[in-house]
Amino acid sequence: MKGVALSGFLFFHGGTTLEPNLKGGPWPTDWASNLSVSFGRPGGSPVLLFGGTAVSCFPLRPLGEACDGLPVHGRLQSLAGHNGNPQEYQRLSFRQVYTEGAEALQQMAAAGQKVILGGFSGGALLSVILAARFPELVRDLMLIGYCPEVKGLGRKLLVSACGLLDWLHVTRPVLHRMSFSWKESKTPVKRDPRFREQPLYRAFSGTAVSLIDQLQSTARSSWRAVRVPSVFFHGALDGRASLGSVEKLVRKVRRRSGAELRIYPRSSHCISSGPEGVQFSEDFRDVIERRVF
Repeated sequence: MKGVALSGFLFFHGGTTLEPNLKGGPWPTDWASNLSVSFGRPGGSPVLLFGGTAVSCFPLRPLGEACDGLPVHGRLQSLAGHNGNPQEYQRLSFRQVYTEGAEALQQMAAAGQKVILGGFSGGALLSVILAARFPELVRDLMLIGYCPEVKGLGRKLLVSACGLLDWLHVTRPVLHRMSFSWKESKTPVKRDPRFREQPLYRAFSGTAVSLIDQLQSTARSSWRAVRVPSVFFHGALDGRASLGSVEKLVRKVRRRSGAELRIYPRSSHCISSGPEGVQFSEDFRDVIERRVF
């Protein structure tokens, strides 16, 4: 299938434990537990952002840094199983990702304030699901690289097939031995040197692909219950998530609860690591600032 190649699963494990906080310190390299990094100041408006599938929350770090000085208390949260342990990554389940995501949301809302919730790619899908299940805890959605469906027939077939294999218990173990590499289309691969500080998920495990299928299908049915304003940030050159599909969704959501779409003409799926990363961070700060003042 075009754009989908079988590959080995590789990962990198950092060795030194550092304080998991953005301000005044390096990015933590202790992957013994699910990575969570805080920013802002206690007592501020809560902001919770989830990382994407097959990548930690590291690409969201510039957003936390951009919000420095705002009255927000933020948290960047990697999805369950994205802690550098290849065995856990290959056993991902929707239940695990949903449960840990719900716990993170409830913790952020524990002080009594509604949460500005969002995430990147698979984390954006999870945010929509949580906003529908916990409407009393969420005030706004920030969706980065939202993926209502994967781009390309080959990838769509792969996602559907892995979802079926995971649904059939007898074939589920097969997923644990599969991994796939997806290359971004139209844009060259540029590795941010700072990514040496995170686990290198150079492939999607079979169960991670199945997770995408479950997140997408659940998010599609969840939108009917979402009643909070949503902001979509999307790269025009995104080779994984269709901009056309997002534009159709935005038109529907806008009529019901309000939606804004910001498009980055030279960016691919991971906007923060692309040529318009600085502009994206500034835009994100602007959106958050308008919502907390």
